[in-house]
Amino acid sequence: MLTFGLIATASLGKFSGAFLGGRVGGMTWAQSLALGCGMNARGSTEVIIATIGLSMGVLDQELFTTIVAMAVVTTLSMPPMLRWALARLPMSPEEAALLEREEFEAKGFVANIERLLVAVDASPSGLLTSRLVGLLAGARRIPATVISTMRRRARTARGPGRPNAPKPS
Repeated sequence: MLTFGLIATASLGKFSGAFLGGRVGGMTWAQSLALGCGMNARGSTEVIIATIGLSMGVLDQELFTTIVAMAVVTTLSMPPMLRWALARLPMSPEEAALLEREEFEAKGFVANIERLLVAVDASPSGLLTSRLVGLLAGARRIPATVISTMRRRARTARGPGRPNAPKPS
């Protein structure tokens, strides 16, 4: 019962605060509704504070679990609520043009190319990166190109008359 009460209180508080803020800020009713639905998923702060409270002994395990459940439920409920609210918003001409351009680009040649290109050096981080790229490319079965950024020293022939040449014995 405590969990359901906390979920209802948190959802109502977050939704109404964002909705009223949108209305005061000059948004339309539909825009404020979408803003309230989107802001309802803000549960990460509660989880962080609950974790600190649990570690300090201020919260017990049951209350901590209730707060985490509230954060999970409000986060998971946001996508369908936001989809419902955004369906009530009229699409602006700029948004329509953007969607049309994205659809055109998705059908193009460049969108269908998948290839990894990575520049690495001989440092431990570079070696780890090249291994991770190999694992990723192998798992997704995509081509990868790894370029070494290490400069190679030119090899010089050592001999008489050359710098650093060994002295004849």
